[in-house]
Amino acid sequence: MNRAARLNARHNAGPMRATHTQHRFTAHALLTLIVCSLVLPTPCLAQRARRSARSPIVLTSDRVDASPGRRLLIPVVSAVGAGAPAQLEARLDDGRTLDAELVRLQTSDRPDTLRGAPSWLPRARQWFAMAPGDPRIDLNTPGSWFVLLHPPEDSAGQGLWIGGRRVDIAWLPDPYTLRETGDPLEAWSPWASPSPEPWRADAGFRSLIEEDRLSPARQWRWKLAVGQLAPTEPFGGHGAPAPIDSPDELQRALTRAPLADRALRAFSEQLEARWQVALASLHRADPTTARRVRARLAGAADLSPGPIVPIFAPLDTFTDDLLDDLLDPRETDAQRSAIARAWLGAQPRAVAWVIDDAGRSDALTDAARPTIGIVSLPDDDQPRALNLGGAAQRVTVESVPPRIAAGARPDMDPQTGTGVVGVNVELGAWSTSLGVASGALPVTPPGLTIGPLRRAWSMESWRDGRLDIDASAPSDSLCAAMLHRAGADWRLYVECKLPPGSSPSGELVRVWIGPFSAPSSVLAVTSDGRVNPELGGSGPAWTDVGLGDDRWSFDLDLPAGAVGANGVLRLAIEHIDTFGERTSAPRRMLPWQREPGRLAIDTRAWEALGPTTER
Repeated sequence: MNRAARLNARHNAGPMRATHTQHRFTAHALLTLIVCSLVLPTPCLAQRARRSARSPIVLTSDRVDASPGRRLLIPVVSAVGAGAPAQLEARLDDGRTLDAELVRLQTSDRPDTLRGAPSWLPRARQWFAMAPGDPRIDLNTPGSWFVLLHPPEDSAGQGLWIGGRRVDIAWLPDPYTLRETGDPLEAWSPWASPSPEPWRADAGFRSLIEEDRLSPARQWRWKLAVGQLAPTEPFGGHGAPAPIDSPDELQRALTRAPLADRALRAFSEQLEARWQVALASLHRADPTTARRVRARLAGAADLSPGPIVPIFAPLDTFTDDLLDDLLDPRETDAQRSAIARAWLGAQPRAVAWVIDDAGRSDALTDAARPTIGIVSLPDDDQPRALNLGGAAQRVTVESVPPRIAAGARPDMDPQTGTGVVGVNVELGAWSTSLGVASGALPVTPPGLTIGPLRRAWSMESWRDGRLDIDASAPSDSLCAAMLHRAGADWRLYVECKLPPGSSPSGELVRVWIGPFSAPSSVLAVTSDGRVNPELGGSGPAWTDVGLGDDRWSFDLDLPAGAVGANGVLRLAIEHIDTFGERTSAPRRMLPWQREPGRLAIDTRAWEALGPTTER
């Protein structure tokens, strides 16, 4: 099976697609090695070690991509763990010996990211590079072993011997020599950013991709997104490798040792060089496909009135295969083009999500209308027609531009009952079904539970339409509510947990009442019982607050007029915990979203059951 067919087979297999490939030096491969080092039983390591009894380490790579004159990291399995020697025997085919060091790269969560608002991209981890015997080595912490060495500039074409075993090296050309004449950042450059300059300069966009800049494993993608991936000088033009903008100051303070600087720089530069050569090779073979691949790897979209947002393809084994296959010297240009097109075929053609279920109503019928967001991501950058159907009455939008958010508020089919129903979204040949809460949900004694509140979307969960990914708040800061009636008044009981040792002083719950994007009242309640009417002057100034060892709660009287003349209450809840993380109900919010979508509640159902008394 050729490479393109293999990629297609993996795509068609969906979540169960095969993951058995040769080991390669990529960020995702590092994580695979991390898992191997933590999970493989001792007999497994011993078996590998017996294959090369003369060496304290066992190589895991069938092919290593390297650049002459640049530091090189080769992933290995250390058969003796922390007791391995720091210096290893290494030489080239011509007999020249090289200084080789065994180094462990180890990662952990950054202390400043343990709590607080989640980031759009995955948080950059804190990286450490340590020699054997370093007391910080923890084999129960994610990490892996590497051999670090520095091949000379004239080593191209030679093999490398480590501990008596020959390693086949695929020597990469200097990316600088692959530059085209003229401006390397012109639109069809192999390394040009896929986004226009105003998008790249957008402060919101820069903030959202900052985590990539701080990660040695993802800095190449940050450079591609902002237009800085093009090589600016040849490998041999500066002697030693040049410094890079990675990692952040906290990480630098924790890894000041020269070994850490060398190893982390080598990791980032080696991965960057591989992508530079791979993208240049694809550009030479098929410039149009190369441009589309760059757009998937590091593209963006305009979510006005929100910021320019990155929509990046996942850096998973599928993308690892793309990189490895583009660099495979056995592939022809036609095969590289086919491989890239197969990878593109696995990427989503659009993103669709429910912003609001029932916060808007039809002006004539007063029926609830959902608000649906759509971002078209076609590879050819052409507009697409949008069609909505299913439980919604047919809606057609003739032209949805690429990478610019669009919205639709379809009328629901009058025959649709109350409950979660499917709204079909079709954008060109792409389609999906979204679950929408149809009609007003009835509230009956003892009350209607709302929540638990859910975290803001991350790029991964939003891009893939996964309501469950990253949705749950930490168990020690969950928040939920119940709408109930006390006499003639409607009340909202809210209870939020407090993390151990935290103060409730930074907690805030915001209650949104009325139509989405046009609320009639917004009440902000703090843990001292103060009620601040941020919109609409009505409502109590104070409410009773219950404070426990691990939670706080209140029972808020909703303002007069909260329930419409038709008996429908439109309601949403937003919680900001003591660490600044925001959760909401009934819908997840985008991180920059101003207000949550609403839930339509039919209060007449309570009356239909007869008179009730206060709890």
